Amino acid sequence: MPNFLAPLKDRLTVIALALLGGISLAVLAMWAPKAGEARSTLPPAAEAPSPAPARLAGLAPNLSAAMLSGRTVEIGVFGDSFGDGIWWALTQQLRGDARFRLHQFSQRSTGFAGWADMTGDFRAKLDQQPIDAAIISFGANDTHGLTVDGHHVEFMSDAWRQVVGARLDAVVALLRERGIQVYWVGLPRMRQPAFEAKARALNLFYASRMQARGVPFVDTVAATTDLQGRYAEHLVNPDTGQPMLARAGDGVHMSMNGYRLLTEGLARHLVRRATAARADGVRQATAQGPTSPAG
Repeated sequence: MPNFLAPLKDRLTVIALALLGGISLAVLAMWAPKAGEARSTLPPAAEAPSPAPARLAGLAPNLSAAMLSGRTVEIGVFGDSFGDGIWWALTQQLRGDARFRLHQFSQRSTGFAGWADMTGDFRAKLDQQPIDAAIISFGANDTHGLTVDGHHVEFMSDAWRQVVGARLDAVVALLRERGIQVYWVGLPRMRQPAFEAKARALNLFYASRMQARGVPFVDTVAATTDLQGRYAEHLVNPDTGQPMLARAGDGVHMSMNGYRLLTEGLARHLVRRATAARADGVRQATAQGPTSPAG
């Protein structure tokens, strides 16, 4: 099985792309995920003491400023029904942490292959609620062709990639223009082989497109695969070590507990970054000492 390794811009991760009876994708991080955790290109918080800007290197302006100032981090979750589940899981994982507030911007039965004005939808939501970070998960509704200028365009053809890629780029550009940090969460393993092949092709396409734009891509395939590399309805709960029902009956979606497998690493990444920023703020304030009142 040939492997192709390409370094990411942040030099912390690589993407290993494998071809075996169809396209599959694994995004490998330089830190080891827990059992049952989604792997990602998310860089960990810096370990060595350093100034706050260095601690938050690589984060977009809004997220960096929010963490440095200590104000509430506003997080918008965009997507289809997977976005609904990811929003729910993150609200559970970050519950009680006043540093974060989540906004559900997902909408079922939507996708980049079917909605030409996705940028307009994103813009309307951002105008209503400014955010510091955007977590995006689409794809389950994108496994079909397009109609372009009255002509049918096959799924994953060059023309399809060009059209859908341009829509992706426009959304990322909009978010970047507003100083928003972007994270993309990929699709999990699917039960039906034909749909699984399409999902893997989509993950490969999304990951490559996000890599080219420096957007962290969270690969959820490893977190939704059993020890034999197969689809499984029951997966190990990383907190208890016991099996739990992780998939919905349709073989596509996750159970509510299953969505937590997709987002555990992302939630921990956000908490680590916020904690590092807070520690640096306290350290800097201590080093400066008390300020004298003007008079």
